[in-house]
Amino acid sequence: MRRLYYMIIVIGFCGLIGNPANAQFIDTTWTNIYWNGYFDSVNCIQETRDSGFIMVGTTMDNVDYQHDINIIKTDRNGDVEWTKLIGTDSTDETGYHILETLDGGYLIGAWSDAFRDGPGEYGIWMVKTDSLGDTMWTHPLTEIDGNGWPLWAIQTFDSGYAITGIINVDYDNHAFIMKLDKSGGYEGTTRYGGYSLQDGWFIHQMPDSGFIVAGNHNDPYSSGYDFWVFRTNKSRTMLWDSLYILTDYHDEMHAACVVEDGLVMAGKARGAGHVHKVDFDGNTIWSKSIALNPPDERNNSICTTDDGGFMVGGWVNVPGYRRKHNFIRLDSLGDALWTYNVGGTQDDHGRSVVATYDGGFALVGTSSSFVNGSSIYLTKIMRLSCGDANGDGSVNIGDVVYLINFIFNDGPSPEPLCVGDVNGDGAVNIGDPVYIINYIFRSGPPPIEPSCP
Repeated sequence: MRRLYYMIIVIGFCGLIGNPANAQFIDTTWTNIYWNGYFDSVNCIQETRDSGFIMVGTTMDNVDYQHDINIIKTDRNGDVEWTKLIGTDSTDETGYHILETLDGGYLIGAWSDAFRDGPGEYGIWMVKTDSLGDTMWTHPLTEIDGNGWPLWAIQTFDSGYAITGIINVDYDNHAFIMKLDKSGGYEGTTRYGGYSLQDGWFIHQMPDSGFIVAGNHNDPYSSGYDFWVFRTNKSRTMLWDSLYILTDYHDEMHAACVVEDGLVMAGKARGAGHVHKVDFDGNTIWSKSIALNPPDERNNSICTTDDGGFMVGGWVNVPGYRRKHNFIRLDSLGDALWTYNVGGTQDDHGRSVVATYDGGFALVGTSSSFVNGSSIYLTKIMRLSCGDANGDGSVNIGDVVYLINFIFNDGPSPEPLCVGDVNGDGAVNIGDPVYIINYIFRSGPPPIEPSCP
């Protein structure tokens, strides 16, 4: 088995990009690099129940250039707990999606060419592991001429699994829903789409046991590639579908998440970042551009936040013809609050973002900045607390404001008073000594809105 090299890079006080009126102090808590020695990439990350992370992608060796599924489990600080390579020496495999299952194991959506008929052909391969990544069962898709990619999976109400993605039939791509029981038994695959190109990037089970899928639809006789949502009953028969023509050009959806009243999709419209919200009947609620100026980004992932907003993750082009990890924080209406990017000196492609239990965010992607080849690059960011000068996510003895509060308050400020709000008016402002301290240690004041985390 190839050796996994692991590095930690701690980046402090990185630049904040965005509207200063909406700015909040965001800092990189840590950045970790995972590398098997030649070429590694990643497609999906999930936070696990123990507040760690599980990632899946692919690794390629530098001898016969053969690919294996690469699974990495870390603790909450990104330190590796275990890794697994799944595949054989004579075939290629790549992992696209990973799901923590109810029994504490993982379901991996992958493709493999182990059971296809000809060279360059591959099929959908579902792999179920236990909590340590050891394989429990696998299931290949056996449909005729079915090359495909499993892009999203969920565990269903009956403890089975529903998977969506892209399947190629007679040179046309279609969206699909594949259903497995909890032991990996095959319950059927339904394809959606006609002569044109369709795909499914996200699936959610509805209360009636049916499904709603978000993806893309490319009709060569209309506007081209467009955002697309369809709804099925529990038998996977389509009930309706809706097409969202955002521009007269190539629009592309890459991710979605569920909120109480519908779906929010993230992608691009005519090359610019875009988010689009629909209700569970397919009606548009709002549609917003989140493009940078000038627009030059790719938004690959979206997740909800604990205040009803969203975090979009991906990459942004920066001077020098290279890319960095990019976070875009949105409010509940899809309006951008701030953007934040981090990376090395070469290309860093953000792929999958999650909101973490501690109120931060983690974005994983592929990087060529730190190794001779390609590595997996995991960035954790946090919003800093009022007066958190040392950037560890809380106000404590390492912060000057901690001492200031002992002097002016005979101890740290009680809750719910914002730490650093010495004059007690509910905000850290010019009447508080910490306001001046922040100018010294941060070259500027702490955020005024919101005044407390």
